[in-house]
Amino acid sequence: MINFLGPGEFSYQKCDVRMENEIVKLIEFTIQKYGRLDCVINNAGWHPPNHSIDQFSVEDFKNLLDLNLVR
Repeated sequence: MINFLGPGEFSYQKCDVRMENEIVKLIEFTIQKYGRLDCVINNAGWHPPNHSIDQFSVEDFKNLLDLNLVR
């Protein structure tokens, strides 16, 4: 729909930013399709459900930090 509303082009590519190989594939796709990459915006993030801290595992906390802070 967005391509019909004005100039330019829209393209969607699924990318799990926690997976480095998917980020590389996304960059390669973009350069192949458009010839260059001008800007990257990481709009990924997650907010855990409202639970007390003792209801989160160490792994849950690491995943939250990895997605929201590291990636």
